[in-house]
Amino acid sequence: MRVAGLKTDKQGVIFDMDGLLVNSEELYWQANIQAAREYKLAISDDAYLDLVGASVKAMDAFYEKYFPSSYARYTAFDDECLFAVIQLLSNVGCI
Repeated sequence: MRVAGLKTDKQGVIFDMDGLLVNSEELYWQANIQAAREYKLAISDDAYLDLVGASVKAMDAFYEKYFPSSYARYTAFDDECLFAVIQLLSNVGCI
């Protein structure tokens, strides 16, 4: 499998939905903060705590608050967050 940004092929993927192997909530929190700074968004670091354990509906409402008129901008931001999570996972040796 090839993933953009990774230098080597991977043999598989493990989904850690409950955070047992990797504290992904913190990684996503860091990734969102990093992407918000790069996009010069006025979102406080603590605002992302509202996303911890949030439902998809609550997450959609959170992002709609900060991206009310530009789906394309939100999509680019979301892609940036995902790339940042992949980098952070790589930095801690998970990928």
